[in-house]
Amino acid sequence: MTTEQPAAGAAWQLGNQAFRDGKNLDDNPYPAGTTSAEEWQAGFNRACEDELRGCP
Repeated sequence: MTTEQPAAGAAWQLGNQAFRDGKNLDDNPYPAGTTSAEEWQAGFNRACEDELRGCP
């Protein structure tokens, strides 16, 4: 977990790990429009920014 997200939830952490595992935004397991889906995408995007490669 990064210092920028000290209270990151499970969905955020899963999204962050998904990017590191080579997945893409279509792999979001949460229903569109839910808070969990948004948190997953935020974690995914953060990992992308951290890695500085091909952010959607």
